[in-house]
This record gives sequence, C-alpha cells and structure tokens, in this order.
Amino acid sequence: STQSTWGNQGNLKYELKDNGDNVTLRVDVPKFIATSLIEADVEPTYVRVTVKGKVLQLQLPREVAPDMTKAQRASVDGRFLLTMQVTTKDEEGRTAL
Repeated sequence: STQSTWGNQGNLKYELKDNGDNVTLRVDVPKFIATSLIEADVEPTYVRVTVKGKVLQLQLPREVAPDMTKAQRASVDGRFLLTMQVTTKDEEGRTAL
C-alpha cells in the first residue's frame, strides 16, 4: 500500500481505494462492537476513524469533500464503509464538485 498510515492503534484491517470520482475506506470492525462506538472524522486530505477509543488515521490519495461523505455499516459482518466524494479544482484553484 502506498498510503502512509499515520496511526492504527487498534490494528484494524482496512482497505483504502481511489475509485476515480470517490475514495472509499472499508474498515473491518468486529460486528459485536456497537455502531455508537464508531466515529469518523473526514477532512479534505485525511480521514480518522475511532473504534472504541482506538484511532485509525490515514492520508487520503486525493482531496475529498467532507460534507459529501456517506457512512455505512454492514449488519452481517460489521464492516464500516466510508464513501468520500473527490473534489476537483478549476483553473483558478477554486474547489468544484
């Protein structure tokens, strides 16, 4: 993986993928952990997921729009999925979606 891991305190398995118009982060959270114990903080250049107080923080491959992020939790296996919309810059450097 070419992304730098800034921290993975819980040693969680994860997959960070650049899909072109979005970036997805799948975190394998044990299904017995309550969804209320999972927090996600998405910034334009990095993401932080906290599971039971343990932090996974990763640099994103491209800049994303935090307010356009979707979070989902799979009821079957507990996996947590963040889908983050990539931002694009116009010629003057303004952010456009």
